[in-house]
Amino acid sequence: MKYLSFLFCILFSIVSFGQNKYDSKNHLELIQFSNKDAFKKFSSHEDNILNTHLKNINAIATILSKPFPIKIDNIQPFLSFSCGWNEAKNFKGNKNSSIEIRFSIDGITWDNWQLLKEDEHSSNTKYQSVSQLIFTEKEIHYYQLKIETNLLMKGFIIKDLFLNFFSPGNVPSKQIIKDEQNQTASRTTACPCNQPTFVNRTGWGCTQGAISYSYTTVTHLIVHHSAGSNTSSNWPAVVLSIWNSHVNTNGWADIGYNWLIDPNGQLYEGRGGGNNVVGAHFCGFNTGTMGTCMLGTYTSENITDSAKKKLVKILAWKCCNSSISPTGSAFHATSNLTLNKISGHRDGCSTECPGNFLYQYLPTLRTDVDTYINSVCNATNISGVQGLEDLIISPNPTKGYFTLDLKLNTSKLFRYSLLNAEGKVLHTSNSKQTGMSFSETNNTLEKYPAGNYILKIMLDNQAILKQLIKQ
Repeated sequence: MKYLSFLFCILFSIVSFGQNKYDSKNHLELIQFSNKDAFKKFSSHEDNILNTHLKNINAIATILSKPFPIKIDNIQPFLSFSCGWNEAKNFKGNKNSSIEIRFSIDGITWDNWQLLKEDEHSSNTKYQSVSQLIFTEKEIHYYQLKIETNLLMKGFIIKDLFLNFFSPGNVPSKQIIKDEQNQTASRTTACPCNQPTFVNRTGWGCTQGAISYSYTTVTHLIVHHSAGSNTSSNWPAVVLSIWNSHVNTNGWADIGYNWLIDPNGQLYEGRGGGNNVVGAHFCGFNTGTMGTCMLGTYTSENITDSAKKKLVKILAWKCCNSSISPTGSAFHATSNLTLNKISGHRDGCSTECPGNFLYQYLPTLRTDVDTYINSVCNATNISGVQGLEDLIISPNPTKGYFTLDLKLNTSKLFRYSLLNAEGKVLHTSNSKQTGMSFSETNNTLEKYPAGNYILKIMLDNQAILKQLIKQ
């Protein structure tokens, strides 16, 4: 009888945030464990926890809920689901609880049970544990929960659940694209790598207004995967679902990633606030980082070629923009770790993210980003510069000095400036009239730290931008 009395003390109460009329987007449900009467509203059988195994002090009881309706009027284009939960820990032992969910169109025929796996990005949330996102068909209208937990005072006891069902809606296929390629700051005073085009927050359906953001000096670029499906009929709606889970389930101020890339190679603006805003993605050590999430799961398959190309471009732009050596490593003070400048999520804490295949690609990714900066970003189409036949800057990377060699087919008025990544002029040459060939050596960088620099060359009134890397 003492066990039964204790059971009645820890059974369930259920609190719903739903309205009488169903919501068009969200169904949020809070389930709390407190008394027997509320448990009856939740459980499909009042006695399904009273089994003979309770004589074992560490017994696990299975609680099957009633079928409950999903209180959303018109689910489009799919349903996303996430869950947060807290547990009471009453002894030092192994965690022995689990939560499963299944879905139904009619409340009679049910899909298979799905175990709620903990989200590897869910540090500093309002719940002890947060699940990965689950996506179902838009025809789903019912759900049922199965909870296994130790109901005696000798284990982990699930105390409460927060359920978040979300219909993102059909985000318009005519997406809003923001193009940063021709911004003066990124082209002439900072970095010759273009910022790639991207779908801005309005384009993927985010209606969140302005909030207060924190900013940082980015030193490390962190690569993630979302651990969701690798296919979707509407990737902007997937991004919106991630935002909803991060805000409404995790309790964060905004989506955690700075950037997201879908398998088609489309880039999405993540957290608001712009360049150098602090995200929420790296084991609670977010200061000094930028997080890029590859949508999908890459444990047993690699990202698509289109996604690879876009990942290289966004990382090349940021390396160039913030004087980050893509093949280098450095101490990251927030995590107290020495990390590659381009790292995976698992380098900061215990997680599988970004998946084995994507993680194995990172050494090649670092080289690809470095090559892109020095070949694509740094390339000058000399056919577009009248009278210029050849332009060579060597060595590049440099230890501090470089030689500039020009070959022309006509005399030009020549001058050049050396700038840091923020656009500050470090050195400007005298203007001079060149002959058919010209060579000059400069050692200005010997007194400056390692990083990315810009050489701006003027031939008459035509400008040529080249990147210099000091090691």
